[in-house]
Amino acid sequence: MIGGKLWRIKKLKKFLKQWMDYHLESDWKLSTVAHYLNRGHTLEELRKLSEKDLFYIYLLKE
Repeated sequence: MIGGKLWRIKKLKKFLKQWMDYHLESDWKLSTVAHYLNRGHTLEELRKLSEKDLFYIYLLKE
Protein backbone atom coordinates (compact mmCIF):
# COMPACT_ATOMS: atom_id res chain seq x y z
CA MET A 1 0.00 0.00 0.00
CA ILE A 2 2.71 2.49 0.97
CA GLY A 3 4.87 1.44 -1.98
CA GLY A 4 2.00 2.21 -4.36
CA LYS A 5 1.52 5.68 -2.87
CA LEU A 6 5.23 6.43 -3.12
CA TRP A 7 5.24 5.31 -6.75
CA ARG A 8 2.30 7.64 -7.53
CA ILE A 9 3.98 10.55 -5.74
CA LYS A 10 7.20 10.01 -7.71
CA LYS A 11 5.19 9.77 -10.93
CA LEU A 12 3.36 13.00 -10.08
CA LYS A 13 6.62 14.81 -9.25
CA LYS A 14 8.11 13.72 -12.57
CA PHE A 15 5.01 14.90 -14.45
CA LEU A 16 5.00 18.27 -12.68
CA LYS A 17 8.70 18.81 -13.37
CA GLN A 18 8.23 18.05 -17.08
CA TRP A 19 5.18 20.31 -17.22
CA MET A 20 7.02 23.19 -15.52
CA ASP A 21 10.09 22.77 -17.74
CA TYR A 22 7.90 22.85 -20.84
CA HIS A 23 5.91 25.90 -19.79
CA LEU A 24 8.92 27.85 -18.58
CA GLU A 25 10.67 27.13 -21.86
CA SER A 26 7.67 28.05 -23.97
CA ASP A 27 7.01 31.27 -21.99
CA TRP A 28 10.40 32.80 -22.77
CA LYS A 29 10.10 31.74 -26.41
CA LEU A 30 6.62 33.20 -26.82
CA SER A 31 7.55 36.50 -25.21
CA THR A 32 10.71 36.74 -27.32
CA VAL A 33 8.87 35.98 -30.57
CA ALA A 34 6.21 38.58 -29.72
CA HIS A 35 8.93 41.13 -28.90
CA TYR A 36 10.77 40.37 -32.16
CA LEU A 37 7.64 40.70 -34.30
CA ASN A 38 6.51 43.86 -32.50
CA ARG A 39 9.83 45.45 -33.45
CA GLY A 40 8.81 45.23 -37.12
CA HIS A 41 10.58 42.04 -38.15
CA THR A 42 8.86 39.63 -40.54
CA LEU A 43 7.99 35.97 -40.09
CA GLU A 44 10.54 35.08 -42.77
CA GLU A 45 13.28 36.74 -40.70
CA LEU A 46 12.03 34.96 -37.59
CA ARG A 47 12.14 31.56 -39.30
CA LYS A 48 15.82 32.07 -40.12
CA LEU A 49 16.75 32.47 -36.44
CA SER A 50 18.09 29.55 -34.45
CA GLU A 51 17.02 28.82 -30.88
CA LYS A 52 20.38 30.19 -29.76
CA ASP A 53 19.61 33.48 -31.56
CA LEU A 54 16.19 33.65 -29.91
CA PHE A 55 17.71 33.10 -26.48
CA TYR A 56 20.26 35.86 -27.13
CA ILE A 57 17.42 38.24 -28.07
CA TYR A 58 15.59 37.20 -24.89
CA LEU A 59 18.62 38.06 -22.77
CA LEU A 60 19.04 41.42 -24.48
CA LYS A 61 15.42 42.43 -24.03
CA GLU A 62 15.32 41.57 -20.32
